[in-house]
Amino acid sequence: MNQIATEAQIGPGSLYRRYKNKGDLCLGLIKDNVVLLFDDMDAYLEKNLNESSTVRFNTVSTYLSDSEKIRHNCLEVLMTLHPPIVGDPSQ
Repeated sequence: MNQIATEAQIGPGSLYRRYKNKGDLCLGLIKDNVVLLFDDMDAYLEKNLNESSTVRFNTVSTYLSDSEKIRHNCLEVLMTLHPPIVGDPSQ
């Protein structure tokens, strides 16, 4: 946790006030990414109300299946927390 705080340029106390441990931190980051994903989908659906439901569904489905952003971010976090366990996220 101290290394994460140093890299984030915050004090360890600030990190521990929000997260109990590395697992809690990891879950928080994953949750934040999922929330962003759903916000993006909601914004798309609101912006494209005039499109047919089939077009909107297919677009959201494609976005979800093509979305490597969340997977990559989660693996990157896990690599930081447990490098020998997870491996290289680019592979």
